[in-house]
Amino acid sequence: MKNAILVILLTITAALQLHAQNQQIYNFKIDSVAGNNKIDFNVFRGKKILIVNTASADSNFNVQFKELMQLYQIYYEKLIIIVVPTNSFNTEPGTNQQIAARYNQTFKYKFPVTQKLQVMGNQIHPLFKWLSTRAENNVADYEVRKPFYKYLIGADGKLLAAFNEKVSPMSDLIQSKIF
Repeated sequence: MKNAILVILLTITAALQLHAQNQQIYNFKIDSVAGNNKIDFNVFRGKKILIVNTASADSNFNVQFKELMQLYQIYYEKLIIIVVPTNSFNTEPGTNQQIAARYNQTFKYKFPVTQKLQVMGNQIHPLFKWLSTRAENNVADYEVRKPFYKYLIGADGKLLAAFNEKVSPMSDLIQSKIF
């Protein structure tokens, strides 16, 4: 009986480990906001990745986006910033093409911007399900509640930390985890 229980537990553990390996950040490929290419997370192996859900009609947009650009200028050799526009909070209106034009006109963005994604609810994109669900990322549940949640992925592809919208991209808290 003890052996049967041990075998079952080992089988469950192995299945969970296999699931976690299959659900790495590097498995994701997402269309860019301009729609002309895919953002392949596998290309970013060995670098830290900061994924930020954004909304251009949100009152924090200008400040947060400027600080993301500052952060990128400082850490561009070791950090990839990926911006994910979302209308999950009704603050990112328009098509992907309109969003691309708005971001380019306002900031001449230097980092990848994905197509508009749902970051919560029944239509949540698999990337944000992975980022926000412990069963997927093997770290913690970090539910998105507002625009400008930030997820930091380590150079090994594992989720290191999540930061809510109140944490500035240039904060010591985020910068300390980058280096």
